[in-house]
Amino acid sequence: MSKHLGLLTTIVALTISQIMADELAFAEQETTTATIYNLQLRNEQGVRTIWSRQVELIHGMKPYDWCSLSSWGQNRRGLLAIVYYNEFFGSLLQFDPVGKLTAEIEIGSKWINHKRRRENIRLDPPDKIVVTTNKGIISETIIRDGKLYNPDGEPFVENQLIAKMAAQQVQTPNTANGLSSSTANHPSPTAKATSTLAGHSTLPRNEPASSTPWLSVVALLVATLGLLWLLLKKRK
Repeated sequence: MSKHLGLLTTIVALTISQIMADELAFAEQETTTATIYNLQLRNEQGVRTIWSRQVELIHGMKPYDWCSLSSWGQNRRGLLAIVYYNEFFGSLLQFDPVGKLTAEIEIGSKWINHKRRRENIRLDPPDKIVVTTNKGIISETIIRDGKLYNPDGEPFVENQLIAKMAAQQVQTPNTANGLSSSTANHPSPTAKATSTLAGHSTLPRNEPASSTPWLSVVALLVATLGLLWLLLKKRK
């Protein structure tokens, strides 16, 4: 009986931890001239914006540029997040344990390509990214003083390719009213039409939270009720 009660207690504790787990997501704020992407951390203490990026409109339309949270990881030593602005560029964000931004590193498409291939990316704060490919190959990247290195201390190879990739033209998907813009005719939103607003305090409307944690909660609750029913049946 005591073993069953101990198992029941564990399941309840896991259920509570799922409900109280931190969540990281973008919330968009639209203005007449730009879209502001606020990266918000949600936990039992509330919701706060820990990083923001402003993307200005081009001829009143959104450019081929956005903010998407690709991967993130958090522990007692801090938080790491990979965000992408389009299919070619993004940033690796490093935060300390209290949520203060300590490094923002420009990255290319390496990690988003891993994500598309459904390969495992584990962010281990404060300074490690571990990738496991579908073939079982494991590679590590380390953050040191705002730069990326491999475990042997050599600079991250992709950093050398970013400058070349920046010269590529990115066509905007907006063609309404016969307008079609590219970085050849307009400054790249990544280079000029965007700005990082670390510590931005505006809290716009929230995006719907991911349903994945709630699915886990429902499964745990069903298991708890089933175990409780079995215990009561045995006592009768």
